[in-house]
Amino acid sequence: MKRIAILGLTALLAAYGCEKEGPMESAGESMDEAVEEVIERAEQAADEIDAARDRAGDVIEEAGEKAEKAMDDAGDAIEEAAEDAGRGSS
Repeated sequence: MKRIAILGLTALLAAYGCEKEGPMESAGESMDEAVEEVIERAEQAADEIDAARDRAGDVIEEAGEKAEKAMDDAGDAIEEAAEDAGRGSS
């Protein structure tokens, strides 16, 4: 009977202790919130970096395509000039 009374009292004190928020619990909750905010901001920054990387990749790809076209056009012009020069010297 004594054991049951002690267990009951212990459970009652534990429940009472959980209801009342102490300074350590408050500090812990504040830290949890701060960590969650840091994680959220880091994820947002990572998303922004990914988007910027994708845009940069698109710009680089477009520049490569333009350079390739310019090189093809220059090659065609050189070939045409060479053919014209060959016809003129005969």
